[in-house]
Amino acid sequence: MKKNAIILTAILFMFVSSSAFALNNFYIDGFGSLVTTNDAKTQFGGGLGIGYNIIDSWNLVYKFQMDLYSETYHNTSKTMDYKYMSNLIGVEYVWKFGRIGWRSSILAGMSSVTIPYVGNDFGSPTIYTNHELDKDDYSGGIVMAINTGAQFDLTQHVAPFLDLGFHYDIYSKEKKDYNYNSLMNTSPIKLYGINVLVGVRITIGSNSSIGADY
Repeated sequence: MKKNAIILTAILFMFVSSSAFALNNFYIDGFGSLVTTNDAKTQFGGGLGIGYNIIDSWNLVYKFQMDLYSETYHNTSKTMDYKYMSNLIGVEYVWKFGRIGWRSSILAGMSSVTIPYVGNDFGSPTIYTNHELDKDDYSGGIVMAINTGAQFDLTQHVAPFLDLGFHYDIYSKEKKDYNYNSLMNTSPIKLYGINVLVGVRITIGSNSSIGADY
């Protein structure tokens, strides 16, 4: 989590301190999310994005997202926790007509996923919550994502949005076995699914009046 905060702070500082900041718009996105990840269940969470208007309708964007899901194992009190996290950077195009904007983006970056496994120790189920395919403990996941959706300029600086996307992640061939003792070679771990983002974009910069084009 600290590493993600450092990345986000560094990118934010770069945009704010840039001399180009005074010329073009700067964006901050806050959003709630739903992500499907096949083996890692459907999860809910949220994230933060920042962007910079490069030229015309093209933006450079960065997004951090973290989603969680917990369930009780059968009729026991044991909890199985799933987690998905991604850091993505890419380009976004916003096609504006009136106050409505249709936004599409393509992004790439790193992701991590936690998938709990159930062992059977002396006839009792054991949840291995630390048994995970995670970029910090094992190796990084490479993720590609595409998103598209609409935003509505409620005011000059505030625009609610809804994005629908698809992500595809590939992880290393190495993972720990069910006994949590040794490494074994397996086929690459692949995750993919739908990503739904609902949030608000805050615009900061030299954008024109909300009514200028209407």
